[in-house]
Amino acid sequence: MTHNGRLWPYPSPSVTKRNRVLSELIDVSGWTHEQWLAVSILAFIVVTVLVVLHRLVKLFQMTRRQRYKPNLRPLRRRNFHHSKEQQQSKEQQQ
Repeated sequence: MTHNGRLWPYPSPSVTKRNRVLSELIDVSGWTHEQWLAVSILAFIVVTVLVVLHRLVKLFQMTRRQRYKPNLRPLRRRNFHHSKEQQQSKEQQQ
């Protein structure tokens, strides 16, 4: 098979030039330990900022959402809070 006058498995010159430029940008074999440390710190900061922003967005979404507010004490009655003595005195009065 041919492609642009060349055999198919071999890339065109423009592709190899792009790959060479990309490989030079990604090449980390010559980095010093200070450069590794700087990149590690920057990566940590970026990830931390993204996590904080994500949690803030979730928090604001939660505050805008209306929720069902249950009645947490449906069986609460006035008589349940009286002491036994008050209930007995009330029964004696009747």
